[in-house]
Amino acid sequence: MSDKNSDYSLPYRFALFLCRGFLKMFYRLSSSGYENIPKKGPIIVVANHVSYLDPPALAVGCRRELSFMAKEELFKYPVLGTVIKMLSAFPVDRKKIDIRAFRMSLRFLKQGKAVALFPEGTRQRLGHKNLGELHTGAAYLALKAGVPLIPVGISGTDRVMPDGKHLPRLSKIFVNIGKPINLDDMDVSQENISKLTGIIEKEIVKLLI
Repeated sequence: MSDKNSDYSLPYRFALFLCRGFLKMFYRLSSSGYENIPKKGPIIVVANHVSYLDPPALAVGCRRELSFMAKEELFKYPVLGTVIKMLSAFPVDRKKIDIRAFRMSLRFLKQGKAVALFPEGTRQRLGHKNLGELHTGAAYLALKAGVPLIPVGISGTDRVMPDGKHLPRLSKIFVNIGKPINLDDMDVSQENISKLTGIIEKEIVKLLI
């Protein structure tokens, strides 16, 4: 898969080059459905989360620069922190309702960017096609901003480093991108936020292999 997108920032392009080479060489990463991601305009990409490899796999699988909301603790690791900053990541404090991160997400969307979120909030180890409880922030943000939601199922990253194993395995990674979720002109209400969160969960599960 080649990058024809000239809108990538230089740091993002460099990080993407490194991540792609690593994931393609060792884990034969493949992606499908990238035509479902609009080339321009604001969108929110939502995916399941089982491994530290999920953000780079998602970045490689989508043919568009993504701004990742990532837990602030990751920015403290020298190498990892540098890489995720290059991947346009911004921090979120998971111990509270982080208004700063929400406002930053809205600002990026108003600028026509793509924001990537993991609604589970943290890595889950619940087995194949079992998502953890989804936070409602992604649904609220989509309804507040009035932008499309793109569901993504990431499979195989959990098998690279299973629980109890100290060495990574050479498992194949799949990134399956679904069609945009129709918001049906829903307004911002608690009922619609809960409804949309349930739809997000169902659509992600459908895309898992």
